[in-house]
Amino acid sequence: MPLDLYYFLPSPPCRAVLLAGKAVGVRLNLLEVCLLTGDKTPEFREVRRVNPLQTVPTLNDDGFILYESRAIMRYLFNAYGKDDSLYPTDPRARAIVDQRLDFDAGTLIEKWRGCVRPVIHWNAKSISDDAKKQLKEIFQVLDGFIEACGGYCAGDHLTLADFSIIPIVSGAEMSHRRSGKFPRILLDSNSSSRCGKGLELVDLSEMKHLSEWLARCKQEMPGYEETNGKGTDAFVQIVRSKMAV
Repeated sequence: MPLDLYYFLPSPPCRAVLLAGKAVGVRLNLLEVCLLTGDKTPEFREVRRVNPLQTVPTLNDDGFILYESRAIMRYLFNAYGKDDSLYPTDPRARAIVDQRLDFDAGTLIEKWRGCVRPVIHWNAKSISDDAKKQLKEIFQVLDGFIEACGGYCAGDHLTLADFSIIPIVSGAEMSHRRSGKFPRILLDSNSSSRCGKGLELVDLSEMKHLSEWLARCKQEMPGYEETNGKGTDAFVQIVRSKMAV
């Protein structure tokens, strides 16, 4: 029997769970909920009923309700994983994965939200210089993690940490198809972006290990394009539409 997952594709935490689910090999019954609009669909009402935080992703595994993306990812692995490659049983190796997951939850995603939340929720038309600076600095820290670990966020192969972190990095890689060889990170927008001509960017080639890791993950993560690729594109459109109003 498939597990019910209430999700919103543009949401980075939802995409992290979708990617992890595919890597674990678990079948998910996807029920989309748009909490931005507050649509009173049956799926929306169910999330409000079972989740006091009223957030997605929310998982229902035969009556077992779980929310918070990193908790869901750990549960999917612990309940349905076939080996320990994504979440090692060795205490020290697992501790590194947990540290990176906590880094994502407590630091990385908050710096990212510092850039995009004012645009999405508070009608800001630009991103502050301080928010941009903090985002760049934390990506530089992540670049160092990847270098130290041998090419991935928490080791020399994919783990749950990579699936949790990549939606933030790919969400920042907003206009790479329009701008040269290297991916780029969105840090601001100007009037030209409102006309569809581009975004104000910082070059990801300054972060060699992060850029190379992103390229590897796109190739190695099962179902990357159909989940994270499409979700990133949807997120881009939300940001652009908010800045254009």
